[in-house]
Amino acid sequence: MRKEAIISMLFGTGIIFAIFYAFWKEFVLAINRMNIFYMLPIILIYILWTVLWALRWKIFIKEYAKLSKILPILFAGMAANNFTPFARLGGEPLRALLLKIKMRIPFSKGLASTLSELFSEFFSQIFIVVLSFPIMLALFSLPGWIALPYLLFVLIYASIGFAIFALSDEFK
Repeated sequence: MRKEAIISMLFGTGIIFAIFYAFWKEFVLAINRMNIFYMLPIILIYILWTVLWALRWKIFIKEYAKLSKILPILFAGMAANNFTPFARLGGEPLRALLLKIKMRIPFSKGLASTLSELFSEFFSQIFIVVLSFPIMLALFSLPGWIALPYLLFVLIYASIGFAIFALSDEFK
């Protein structure tokens, strides 16, 4: 193993032990209250979600990479995202750097693949936001002070998404 990998593993293990030492009573209480029949499906769904995320990212990596190489890079990026103050601020550049180190993909192409993969989420989010508005109106009688800002948010969010989609042909 490389020296950097050993140091990072020791550092990560130290953080885990420090957190466990500080909160071990709460941890034990939470484990005792946990229903294993609820926890197993949750763990399986999380693993499936992560594998699907890796498969989606694999589409954006033009190289024919194996899933076994992409998953550890994705997990490292997810871990970095959990430690950075803003969501996905540290993990995506780390994923691009690890693509460069492990798979010899240039950093710019690796970063472009991570950003393209994240951009693909934008369209599903637009769909959810646009679809949720009529559902909210049907289920709840929303006062105007809630419905109007939400409608404006939906329109702005959808407009930005469609503008980016329309401009994407300009960059090809």
